[in-house]
Amino acid sequence: MSIQTPNKPPRFTRTFDGTTNYRAFRTLFQTAAERRNWTEEDQLDNLINALTDQASDIVAEVAETGTLTLSRLDAALLKVYGAEKTIDKLEREFQAVQQGADETPGLLRRD
Repeated sequence: MSIQTPNKPPRFTRTFDGTTNYRAFRTLFQTAAERRNWTEEDQLDNLINALTDQASDIVAEVAETGTLTLSRLDAALLKVYGAEKTIDKLEREFQAVQQGADETPGLLRRD
């Protein structure tokens, strides 16, 4: 006698490492979740599995401060990797690349 298990919905194969805008990744993820009829538990499992590198650290941070839920994890990811944060990060990186060791930001500004 064989025991049949229900088919699990397909996994989400894209990953998010925290170096790109989370909002774009989130849109793809939510579209996949809707099309695949994922439950909230399926969505949480797939989101956790999709997080890599620095973005995966957010899972532990959320879990340490309470119950790990899809809405709490999503909110934390938006806070850290949403568009505003990404723009700030890129501006700092650009400034660091453009500014020489003996230069001040005032020397780089052109009016």
